[in-house]
Amino acid sequence: MSQHWFTNNSVDCIRVSDSEFTESGIMYTGEVCFCGIMIVADADVTINIYDNTEASGKKVTPTDCVICACPQMQIMTGQPIWCTNGLYLEITTTGTAKVKLLYDGAL
Repeated sequence: MSQHWFTNNSVDCIRVSDSEFTESGIMYTGEVCFCGIMIVADADVTINIYDNTEASGKKVTPTDCVICACPQMQIMTGQPIWCTNGLYLEITTTGTAKVKLLYDGAL
């Protein structure tokens, strides 16, 4: 079961994905409202997240976003980002990283 966080902005309910992503790949297929990520990493991580099912097209994160090694970090968008094609995670690290998707569960 996904965890839920309720907010007072334009997102009705933010869900945390059940899946942990440890390598590049599709995080979500279809329309989704991207709200952020949760990450645990034992080394620096570079990520790109695309509104697509592959590592190309519109990026929804800054280019080559670098996240320092952290026991746990939550990164939220200022406003939810509507994505029409799904979400693809491109991740590079010299260690291990686990990423969970934060998304609008009202879809």
